[in-house]
Amino acid sequence: MAKRKHDTHDETPAEKPAPAFDLIQFTNTLFGFWRECGARACRRNRRCSGDAQACFHRFWPFASETMKFEYRIFLKALDAGRSEQEALDEAAAAAQTPHGMASIAQAEGAQRAMIVARSPAPLLLSPLPLAGEGRREGLSHVPSPRLRREGAERMRGR
Repeated sequence: MAKRKHDTHDETPAEKPAPAFDLIQFTNTLFGFWRECGARACRRNRRCSGDAQACFHRFWPFASETMKFEYRIFLKALDAGRSEQEALDEAAAAAQTPHGMASIAQAEGAQRAMIVARSPAPLLLSPLPLAGEGRREGLSHVPSPRLRREGAERMRGR
């Protein structure tokens, strides 16, 4: 008996490629932008689940320069082949060097000016502390070890 066209159970199903790692979505989740996002899906999933590009462009300018600096050093260290813990240690140490602190302070000054320029009314908030003043400022979210591990594995292409 001849097979009908719709009988395809003998064929092996084509494997779907794994979804590409979205660095911007991971960055949004790592920095906790989902906590302030207006998309209900992001808050429900407790991670960036909406338009990652739009959220990144909306919230990135307001993230702490210290966190941005450490994040950039972390990504460079992972790209250089260091382990996740080595990359974290290198990022924390780089932020404490005089060059790192000066770079962060300069960027935070520019960030403050940008925030004031974008504000339609005078800001009544207390000023952001400069690098090295008081406790580390930024979003209240500290990435969990699981989230850091998953991100590091994805960056390495596992």
